[in-house]
Amino acid sequence: MTKLRGIIRSEPGKHRLHFHLFQICIYLDALSTAIALNEKIRRFEVCIIGSDLFGVKIEIPMPLEEGAVAHAIADRNPVAIEMRITDNDMGRQAANMAALGLKKKSTNGFQGTPYFFASVFVMFWDLYVDDLKAILGKDYYTQWPPILNFARVIRNACAHGGRVYFTNMTAASVHWHHYQLSPTDNGRVIIGDEFHVSDVMILLFEISDEMDRLGIPNR
Repeated sequence: MTKLRGIIRSEPGKHRLHFHLFQICIYLDALSTAIALNEKIRRFEVCIIGSDLFGVKIEIPMPLEEGAVAHAIADRNPVAIEMRITDNDMGRQAANMAALGLKKKSTNGFQGTPYFFASVFVMFWDLYVDDLKAILGKDYYTQWPPILNFARVIRNACAHGGRVYFTNMTAASVHWHHYQLSPTDNGRVIIGDEFHVSDVMILLFEISDEMDRLGIPNR
């Protein structure tokens, strides 16, 4: 399993997540450039996404030269993408800013961002679900590893407006680390609320590792 702290590195042709991480980098690169131009500030060199669920943050480099958007325009694949997962000290950083009399600007204008990440998750999952059924069978609860059964439930939430979506109301609960969902949660919004963008990414890292363990071929 992917450690909750450490370096995540992907390379084209070697890692099944590379294309999907590239799409995320394109989105973040374009967003950071647009914000910098609009606010007349220096463009972000690192995008930081925090996870309250695990107390970590994901650091995604945003190169000032030859960034993800430049690669996409030139129809080039980045040689490698590296992301770093570290302790989440964003609360301490906010306190330091407050002590200096600086205010962090906030906005509700990007509430759709989690749904972009949710669409990436659905696209990734749907590429491999037939392989998983062929290798593991169709009984998710007795034949599938718990992490993949949980990921299946998250995929369904991603595809249903971010809401928990069980079709079998007598199904057993699913869990991942200390986080648990069951049919009693049906209809509750989790994506972008209690299950953040960073958690979607960490789950992607870990299910990719599980697919590697199972010998699922890259697509």
